[in-house]
Amino acid sequence: LFNLTLEDSNVVRSGSDGIYMEYSLTYFSYLEAPSVTSNLTVSDSLIADNRGYGIYDSRYLTSYYAWAQAKSTLYAAVNVLGSTIQNHTRSAIVITPTSQLQYTTYTSEVFLYDSTFQNNSGYGFYEKVDSLTQVNGGTTRVGWHVGGCTFRQLTHSGVYIELRRADNAVLVFDVRDSTFTDLTYHGAVLTASSTTYVGNLVATLKDCTFTDLGRNAYYLSPGRPGTGGDDFQVTLDRVSVDNTTGIYMSLDGYSAEDSYELSLREVNVTDTRGNAIEVVVHPYQAARMVTTLNDIYCKNTNGTALSITFTSDRNQPLWGELSGQGITLLDQVGGMVLYEHSGSLTDLTIKGSTDFDLHKVDNRVPPDETGILELHSAAMDRQKVDVVGAGSLWVFNALHVKVEWQNGMAALGAGVQVQDRTFQVVAVGHVDSESGMDPVELLAYILEAEEFRSRSPFIVNITFLDLEQTGVCSLDEPATVRITVHDRVAPSVVILEPDDGAAQRASFFELRGSAFDAHAGLHEIRYRIDGGEWVTVGSVSPFRTTVEGVEPGAHELEVEVSDRAGNVAEELVRIEIDNQPPRLVVVSPEGDILTRDPTLIVRGETEDGASVSINGVDVDTLHGLFIASVRLDEGPNTVTVVSMDRLSNVATVRFTAMLDTVEPFLDIQSHEDGDWVSITSIILSGIIEADCVLSVNGEVVTVDDTNFTAPVQLSSGENVVILRAVDPAGNVYTEELNLHVANEPPWINLEAPLEGAQYAQGEVRVLGTVQPGSTVTVNGRRVTIKQGLLDELLILPEGLSTIIIEAEDTAGNVRTISRVVAVDTIDPVITLGPVPERSNDRSLVVTGTAEGATHLTIDDVPVTIGPNGTFSINLTLVEGSNTIRLLARDGVGHEDRATVEVVLDSTAPFLRLVLPDMVNDGNGSWVSDERTVTVQVVSEPGASITLNGVYILVGDDGTASVDVTLNGNGDPTTIRILAVDELGNSKEIEYRVTYEEAGSAETSFDLLTLLSTVIIVVLLVVTVITAMRYRGLAKRMSRRRRGPRPPNGRRPNGNGNGGGH
Repeated sequence: LFNLTLEDSNVVRSGSDGIYMEYSLTYFSYLEAPSVTSNLTVSDSLIADNRGYGIYDSRYLTSYYAWAQAKSTLYAAVNVLGSTIQNHTRSAIVITPTSQLQYTTYTSEVFLYDSTFQNNSGYGFYEKVDSLTQVNGGTTRVGWHVGGCTFRQLTHSGVYIELRRADNAVLVFDVRDSTFTDLTYHGAVLTASSTTYVGNLVATLKDCTFTDLGRNAYYLSPGRPGTGGDDFQVTLDRVSVDNTTGIYMSLDGYSAEDSYELSLREVNVTDTRGNAIEVVVHPYQAARMVTTLNDIYCKNTNGTALSITFTSDRNQPLWGELSGQGITLLDQVGGMVLYEHSGSLTDLTIKGSTDFDLHKVDNRVPPDETGILELHSAAMDRQKVDVVGAGSLWVFNALHVKVEWQNGMAALGAGVQVQDRTFQVVAVGHVDSESGMDPVELLAYILEAEEFRSRSPFIVNITFLDLEQTGVCSLDEPATVRITVHDRVAPSVVILEPDDGAAQRASFFELRGSAFDAHAGLHEIRYRIDGGEWVTVGSVSPFRTTVEGVEPGAHELEVEVSDRAGNVAEELVRIEIDNQPPRLVVVSPEGDILTRDPTLIVRGETEDGASVSINGVDVDTLHGLFIASVRLDEGPNTVTVVSMDRLSNVATVRFTAMLDTVEPFLDIQSHEDGDWVSITSIILSGIIEADCVLSVNGEVVTVDDTNFTAPVQLSSGENVVILRAVDPAGNVYTEELNLHVANEPPWINLEAPLEGAQYAQGEVRVLGTVQPGSTVTVNGRRVTIKQGLLDELLILPEGLSTIIIEAEDTAGNVRTISRVVAVDTIDPVITLGPVPERSNDRSLVVTGTAEGATHLTIDDVPVTIGPNGTFSINLTLVEGSNTIRLLARDGVGHEDRATVEVVLDSTAPFLRLVLPDMVNDGNGSWVSDERTVTVQVVSEPGASITLNGVYILVGDDGTASVDVTLNGNGDPTTIRILAVDELGNSKEIEYRVTYEEAGSAETSFDLLTLLSTVIIVVLLVVTVITAMRYRGLAKRMSRRRRGPRPPNGRRPNGNGNGGGH
């Protein structure tokens, strides 16, 4: 299994090929061989600017033994989907499959979809198929599928398939929806480079465009079919070719039963440098070919426009069947070449040929065929048509007869009779439409190799009533015969309605009449008003129609009738339309009116002779003038004036008269009569009736809808403000407003609290006196004032609070006093940072927080309190126990205390070394006659002991014994003992011991020396035991004295040195 997949990738700027895939398999087995599957897939990727091929795929399959019969299944596929392959120094894609296996099922497929191949030095896609064998039961199928691709700017061909050998292979060559442009060689090619015996071939070219190619747009030459009577199927559908060498297809043959199917539909080939469409079919023996040609267009061909040759080297019959329609060949050297085909073509046009139009050859006509090719509606030069061999050409062309009057219109109903050159009637009919008689197809001529038989000229006889005419034509190509007949008599017309001079109110009327023509027949009946646009009624008599939308006034109605020969008759009537109301103008009042007078005078003018009424009451007129009085009610009144002319057309004028006798509404909302104000410049505001004019103290004030604001300037003391409102009807309302001005704020004498006062509880009393008559609020809450005395008890929260006292007099003057006080009901809290119980450092830093405190002392020394209550102080300890006392106090006297004890121990631990059975030489060294000596160490319990840097195990009583091996060469051995207590205090003792064998030196032990040693040891033991007992007693006493555990959870030792030594 060989799989290589690239998806959404970029393979660019490589020094060699973009993608290289190669495998070679040699089978050693002659029974079974493994199946092989190869897939190369490139999708949605860019392969560009590589120095070599874009994609190179090589496969080589063979057997080690030439006679091997390895059975296997081989499948290989190349898929390029939605990708771009461009700018390579060699071809975009090259595939070279080689197979030499028998008994093998081989399938190879290529799928190129929606991809672009451009600007590559070589091919867009190239595959060389070599040695695909189908022997001893093997099968081979090879397919190439190209869809939606673009091939441009290539130095060779777009798609090039070369068959070296493909024995009996089934080939599928399918190219669709693709564009080939600006290629040096071919567009799409399937060719055999040697004599290849292929199997079935299905080739399809559909919806493709080829432009500006150096060679053929489509080149198909797959080789010979195999020996089993295989089929070739070639289809070209909707193909456009321009500026190429043309389309070339060569289909070879081998067996006696080969079958070929060729279908060309909507093929457009222009500006070719060779034959536009050339098909060469060369079977080996007898064969059949079915050819279908539909909608073929060729123009500007430097060769033969359409050539289909069906030939064989042997004298065997060839069955060629041809059908199709819509073939147009223009401006070429040769028109159409056709070998060994019979059948039928419709709508064939060949024009502008410099050599020949049609060349038909039939040398292999089967016994059961006539070799006749029928051409229906063929437009070509008969002198440039020749037939070779046993076949013949039967040309049928359409004859179209048009009988017209002198104005070019058809003489409907005219009879037609057609005779050939022998005066035999070959067609009859009549003119039943504007296009004339339906075309009739007639056999124009028969062309054979040795004889030409024509039926031209054809004689056309026409009759119409008492009129007769004759025409003559040739049918070498489709022809139209035009015959003109004449009629000079105009039709007659009568208008029955409306009557001439009629008058009416309606803007529409019915037009009714009749017309007649004796020869050509009626063509059109139409009318127009006042020379406007003509309106067609029809062509049938009698006629009737409704004319609508006629403007008022006098009009001329013209009716025109024409016959089919162009003769015209006219008739005219006059009509008047009056549907307009009479003129009516009310002079006074001019539109809607507002008044406080209950009697309204109405004056106006109308059309002379018209009657007038006001609110249903008739009014006298004089030469169209009128005057009347109308009684009004309070509120809105509708006045309707109606004028009616003699034709009952009515004009109406309506207006509204508003009677208003009520004084306007006025409401002052900002102030009341008798108000006190504190400033001399005030703003009056309120609501007033809409559309009123307001003045304040004689000054007009702007009113916004129903709201007003007016600035007023006052003086100290008493003031009178006069407001006057006048509505649109002239009604007046007046209001007086008395205002008093006082602009000094009231006084306040506040006795308590004082600014910055502190309280140990939340109750705070506010005491003082205020100006009588004032309104007082404390912190926004109104309080009761008796005889000017202010006494209010407040409950304040913990911390700082602001007390605001505000007094306002009746004029709105305000005095405000504020006091800031503090309420503190919470004791301060001391929190210490970590403090050691014992230390060997005389310097101690004490840190912590005194939350809520304003003052802090440590051992009666003031300490600065930082942000958030933090503090830090450096203390110097004395040897032994140290007691540290802290006191925190807030502003109202609340306190918190804390005590901590720290023991300073900076004395080195006790250390003694006992060397038994050793002699002091008096110079600080010791002598032993034992090589291994036991050293006894006595130190403070809990201390860490090392001997020559090595830790030794120490008992709970502080003693230890350890064996030491002395140097044996007479050199002294150094014994160094180091004791370190738990606080890091240390003491070190060093001894030098020399090993001497017994008898090697004089040793003097006297009784006094031995006794001294024993006494020293006893004293050391007593001292250690006494120290241990004293230390335990000190700890118990310390626990009794210090009581509860401090906040940090640690207790100091009971004695002054922390239980040292």
